[in-house]
Amino acid sequence: MTAPSTTSPASAGVDGDALFQNDHGVQRMDGNQIDAPSGRISWGMQTVALRLVDSLADGVVRLAEPVLSVGRSAAGLDVRSTSAVWTATDVIVAVPPATAVHAIDFGDHLDPAVRRIAERTPR
Repeated sequence: MTAPSTTSPASAGVDGDALFQNDHGVQRMDGNQIDAPSGRISWGMQTVALRLVDSLADGVVRLAEPVLSVGRSAAGLDVRSTSAVWTATDVIVAVPPATAVHAIDFGDHLDPAVRRIAERTPR
């Protein structure tokens, strides 16, 4: 890890809010938290994801396969991509919130408060 960044959001041209959901519901943190002391992984975040994939069973994670929709079914969560449909108990959406709500059809299964906040975040 490299030393914490001292670049402020204003000087870096960073804009937007942080969005997350916990036991208290949807939470929005005003501003971008990037101006707080933090560390960076020198070999890049994709390396973290690829190492995680290597530790899981084959076929658990699908890379470079655009998701068209995520919906509930009696069997769990149905994830439809451009080439197949999978059923899962958990799904990780690893794209910015605004991109997710504009590119993935969640039907009426996405909490309305989450959708509204996600739609207002920068893409």
